[in-house]
Amino acid sequence: MPTVPTNAARDAARTAMARIPAVVVELDLDRCTLTHGTAPCTATGTPCYNTRGSCQDKANYVRGTQTLRFCSRGMPLPPGQTLRPYILDVSAAVSEIDIEQGLARRGSLTLQLADEPDADVELDPYVTTRSTPAGGTFWARLLKRNPHYPGRFARVRRGFVASPWTWDTFLDELYVIDSITGPDARGQVRVVLKDPLKLADRNKVPAPTDGKLAVALASRAQVGLVRAAASNTVTLAVDALAVDAAYVGMEIVIVTNTGAGQRRTITAYDGTSRVATVDVAWEVLPTGISDYQVHPLSLTLESGRGAQYADPATSGKREFVRIGTEILEYTAKSGDVLSWPSATYRAQFGSTLADHKAGSTVQLCRAFVGATPTSVVQALLNESGLSDTYIDTAQLAAEEATWFGVGYEVTACLSEPTTPSEYLTELLPQLSAVVYWSPQAQKAVFRVLLPSLASPPAYDETAHLVEGSVGVENLDELRATAIAVYYAQEDATAKGDQVNQYGRAEIAIDADAEGANEYGDRRVQVLQSRWFGPGNLVAMSALARRRLNTLRDAPKRVKFALDPKDYTLPAGELASITTRLLPDLTGAPAATRVLVTRVDDQGGRVLYQGRTTGFARRYGFIAPDSTADYPTEKTYAHVAGNSGLMSDGSEGYLII
Repeated sequence: MPTVPTNAARDAARTAMARIPAVVVELDLDRCTLTHGTAPCTATGTPCYNTRGSCQDKANYVRGTQTLRFCSRGMPLPPGQTLRPYILDVSAAVSEIDIEQGLARRGSLTLQLADEPDADVELDPYVTTRSTPAGGTFWARLLKRNPHYPGRFARVRRGFVASPWTWDTFLDELYVIDSITGPDARGQVRVVLKDPLKLADRNKVPAPTDGKLAVALASRAQVGLVRAAASNTVTLAVDALAVDAAYVGMEIVIVTNTGAGQRRTITAYDGTSRVATVDVAWEVLPTGISDYQVHPLSLTLESGRGAQYADPATSGKREFVRIGTEILEYTAKSGDVLSWPSATYRAQFGSTLADHKAGSTVQLCRAFVGATPTSVVQALLNESGLSDTYIDTAQLAAEEATWFGVGYEVTACLSEPTTPSEYLTELLPQLSAVVYWSPQAQKAVFRVLLPSLASPPAYDETAHLVEGSVGVENLDELRATAIAVYYAQEDATAKGDQVNQYGRAEIAIDADAEGANEYGDRRVQVLQSRWFGPGNLVAMSALARRRLNTLRDAPKRVKFALDPKDYTLPAGELASITTRLLPDLTGAPAATRVLVTRVDDQGGRVLYQGRTTGFARRYGFIAPDSTADYPTEKTYAHVAGNSGLMSDGSEGYLII
């Protein structure tokens, strides 16, 4: 089970009777790696400050990083470290795992820092060569020289002052810089940091594109009855264009009657005779009763617009565009021309084949075809701007292997630029999963909210929970007696907020919960999924039933606090909480399994918030045939006795 990182020095500091909490903040700002006036820098005259904002040779600017460090006023300064004691106040809006939304609420940290005159030694690499000392104050100069700070990384290092000083007592939390405002009239600056999942609120997927059709794109360039055919030719109807080469590069399809189903590409066309030459000889010669259609196999964008569109040859993905209410797949790009090999590539994802006028907008799409759920989550995080370095890919792979087998393939086309966070809040609840930022691991974590086979750490009021800190709230508004899942969206260009847009449904109902002897009401939750198609019946059925099992009785929000000496439990993990506020039928405190949704390290104590899981009973996977008998082997599920109990008197297993 993951835990909060620790070591001997941190253990000693957090368990000491006299603890001095400390906070250090590091900001990674841009700094040019070149030297003013030294090749390849061609600048002359008064030196810059090695920032983009002051650069005199932007063509040769090379972006690097300078880390500035700040600490609290009055904190003992570590020897040999450059820390500015500017931090006046730190306030946190802690990240919180949102089970209903799937994507955790993004955490933020607001710092109030002092501004003051400064010798400029740290910020100006050429300070010793200047004839006039710098004026103004530290922050005023910094922001003028380096305005491009949004989205750069920052670290908050929380720990304890130790003697002798050591950084081993600190935990590092990774953030991105959201804003820096000031200095104000009081000489203070406000710095707002957000956890990196905030990036999912900024970008758009797919990227907006403004290419337009340079010429009209017809659904069918020509239709009619075949007038004659030979081995490699076909004579089109008399109303076909009388222009040589008019249909070259297009596809002719025999639609009905003799030769129906054959497709050929037109390689030559004589406008006078209306004879088209095809690339491959006919297997069955069309006749005078054969209906045909001629389809264009490419579109041309306005000049210079093609650069916005991915090239399938290099992107490694299947590429699609949307024009009006039609989605089509293209397989090649050449300059401003997108092309495809067959008319079957038109009208994809249930969209409608249509005529499109010159000037129609061509929007790039982002499609997933037969993709694994975790690969979709990873792609959306990547396209937010979060590289794999900051994603727990090992956890992704483990959850994929454990929970998503056959029947969980994602097939969906995203055709309107939308933030990745909006897509994730759609998809994650349909996977019974969450994504959250782990500040200690400094990675985005994907977790499925289904039973864990491991035994969680246990906390009780006699040894761990801070006295008077436990609170329990019943979340009756989340209770459900029926879950309806609508899936298999019929047209990916339609709005997906109406059930008539979906071809399939799975509904789970708990009649006992709705009955007069229990709650006596009906509470229905509806999920609509653009992500799963007709082949996902098993997965959607499991989703409805698992969600109902979790919510048929109201979950509870549990709040508690731990002393820093017990701070090893991170957000996103399960814990067993024993408190008199969560009793069994006899009134005795009962061990209750809780998913930790929020952790707030306040230095003197650590505040926790969790949600009861509904998975407190004994779940297990079916054991392989060669597995030892119970109780020798307890990891897998085993068959109970006729009483429903195991041989040692414990409860029987529920099968996952």
